[in-house]
Amino acid sequence: MRAPARPSPSPLSSPSVAFGTVRLIVRRRRLGPVLIALVVGLAVLGVVRDAESTRRAAAARWDATTPVWTTLEPVPAGEPIDPAIVERVTVPAALVPDDAVVDDPTGRRTRTDLSAGEILVGHRLADSVSAAGAQTPPGWRTISIARRDDLFVVGDLLDLHHAIDGRRITADALVVVASDADLGVAVPADAVDAIVRAIGQAGVVPVLRG
Repeated sequence: MRAPARPSPSPLSSPSVAFGTVRLIVRRRRLGPVLIALVVGLAVLGVVRDAESTRRAAAARWDATTPVWTTLEPVPAGEPIDPAIVERVTVPAALVPDDAVVDDPTGRRTRTDLSAGEILVGHRLADSVSAAGAQTPPGWRTISIARRDDLFVVGDLLDLHHAIDGRRITADALVVVASDADLGVAVPADAVDAIVRAIGQAGVVPVLRG
């Protein structure tokens, strides 16, 4: 008795056969370039959609407006904000700095010189009651040293050197007060101890930085 004949395998009866069949179809019908073009087209479409979303977001920021405070005239560092020299205006949101002042800045002092027309930002204002305090950078300390001449003015950057051996104590010193007899110099907090010791021994020598 003859054994029944085994059926011929289907073209898709195994993974290897199915894969070979797909490759044959792609080669015969030249679908490779078509698939590549389709993938590239989808990628380009995604880029175009992202660009359009970015454009719409930017346009929305220009269409939206935000109230800010601006200066009407220059304001020197350390000066209090007078209501007569600022005004509240509305500008496109795209022009507003992240740290823009929202509340009335009257009475606060400037940390740095401000030009006319500037949008007020928080990091350039201080709540200190004194000009020296307002101009002292956050985390720094202001110390008084004897003035030997009239070389220095407020805003100058100095190196402070020990009067005995000439070694530099700090390269970061900012003049915030310049009276006839003394200089108020703001320095990093970690330099204060060395400066105080030098003043107690023989003093410090300020050197103007260019």
